[in-house]
Amino acid sequence: MLNSNENYKILDISDCKDSAKGTIEYLNHILPELVSSGLNVIVLGESHGNSIDNDVTKSILIDPPVIHTDVTRVVLERKLDSVYASISNKMTSRIEVSDPNTDGRRARSAIMAKKINQAFGEDQELIYLVCGYEHAAEVYEDIEPTFKKKLKFFVKPSSV
Repeated sequence: MLNSNENYKILDISDCKDSAKGTIEYLNHILPELVSSGLNVIVLGESHGNSIDNDVTKSILIDPPVIHTDVTRVVLERKLDSVYASISNKMTSRIEVSDPNTDGRRARSAIMAKKINQAFGEDQELIYLVCGYEHAAEVYEDIEPTFKKKLKFFVKPSSV
């Protein structure tokens, strides 16, 4: 796992991780302060099936604390499109990363990064990425260097 640096920041949810409400309040407070103009990725990392993570992600996708009008996209790891069927109508679009021929976490991370690179190439500026927490660093590593230079990448870790 990468350590936080200038462009890659793991959010500290240690004081609120035992409560969906507390984590949501924290994200609603901190994300508007952190997200800037330019390219941003907000990873809503989770441990699949964890009720706190699920409640946090559902809340953030329905009422996002940050929206860049007409340039905000949601990218969902495979099979999460049914878990998070409802998203804010302020989101420009949503994409599920699904490839039935892809096995292994690293391969799925590469596909998610490809979808983010594609979104940036289509002038999207803010991406909410919903995936298992372990994918975050791998996805970041696979962001194209031209995008990575101007990217802010924020990771909400799993509450577990």
